[in-house]
Amino acid sequence: MKPYRVPQLAKKYVEYDMIQQHTEMPTFPDSRTRLLFMFLNRNVQELHASEGELYALVTSLVQMGLDTHDMIDTLSGIRSPEEMRSRQLKVLAGDYFSSRFYQLLAMAGRITAISKLSEAVCEVNAGKMSLYGKMKHFQLDAAQYLCQMVRFKKELFYR
Repeated sequence: MKPYRVPQLAKKYVEYDMIQQHTEMPTFPDSRTRLLFMFLNRNVQELHASEGELYALVTSLVQMGLDTHDMIDTLSGIRSPEEMRSRQLKVLAGDYFSSRFYQLLAMAGRITAISKLSEAVCEVNAGKMSLYGKMKHFQLDAAQYLCQMVRFKKELFYR
């Protein structure tokens, strides 16, 4: 089996001085990525082992994009220039992480995988919108909220 090196591969996509200097970023989803990598690489031949690495990498990048967008504050009001820069960088960074998954899979000719991950992103985002609506109207208790958030965190890794 190939050694696990997805975090090292992801570094060139997620570690930028300007972003790290001006805003906080979510942590890399290492435990979920490692599980996905191990699952994809069980009983595969060396020739196809790189596919498991690719899928683990792109799934972690999509998750980083979603997590980054989740960190964007939605409060209205006046912000300092530093707060505005941080907010703008989070939007751009989340979009960038998500776009890299499309690029990497397209370059590998894995169009079906793009479709599957895109469907999962749509499902997560639709679920979050529903969740936020329920929260706004106090139709959700803490246990239901937690259950939904866990579902969102694992959705991409099921596809």
